[in-house]
Amino acid sequence: MSKRANFSWWWRVASFAAIVVSAIGAIVIFSEREGEPEWGAREPEVVDIRFEPDPFSVGARVTLVWEVRGAESVSIPPVADGLEPDLGQYTFVATRESVDNLRFVASNQHGRVELVLATFEHEPARQTPAL
Repeated sequence: MSKRANFSWWWRVASFAAIVVSAIGAIVIFSEREGEPEWGAREPEVVDIRFEPDPFSVGARVTLVWEVRGAESVSIPPVADGLEPDLGQYTFVATRESVDNLRFVASNQHGRVELVLATFEHEPARQTPAL
């Protein structure tokens, strides 16, 4: 057997072993581990969110419009809970209670995203001018 033929045989064995070791390494790296999120798992992503009309005032009907990716449920505390993410909008009357700490929460099995949308800042009492 020539030296060239002998080298070719060992080269094939070494190449095959490298491929097997690489494949096993990839399986171990990308497999789901206890306590870690599965590969490619993500929290929801808020693509767009806005009020219509914007700005709005207390007592007005206001619509919150949103676009989210990867959400399984949406809530707008303290106004609404358990909304379908694909609904994309919700209309409510803006009261001081509903606007105080108004939030948007999108969630799925991998986590949640919470945005503070509006907070009500109490206006100081207006003084009437003395006559």
